Amino acid sequence: MLLIEYVIKRGQAEPSVVYRSGIRVGMLDVAEQVAHATLDVVRRMFPTTPPNGFQILDDDDEVVSRSWESIPLRLWAFGCLRAIRR
Repeated sequence: MLLIEYVIKRGQAEPSVVYRSGIRVGMLDVAEQVAHATLDVVRRMFPTTPPNGFQILDDDDEVVSRSWESIPLRLWAFGCLRAIRR
């Protein structure tokens, strides 16, 4: 089983975990596809602290994959709040 952590990555600091989700697949590429596909859902769950990426951990809690976007979180949150208010 792999663990997906949706994170906020800023600068050189370690990513801050916003949400964790276990996934019952043994293949890393499938876990990456799931993480990419569900990132916007998790962002909507946490509109004040939307994650800008994710990391995947194995059974030994070792990071085996990381991915984050370079879009400014404030701009994303602003757009999300505007869409909610409509």
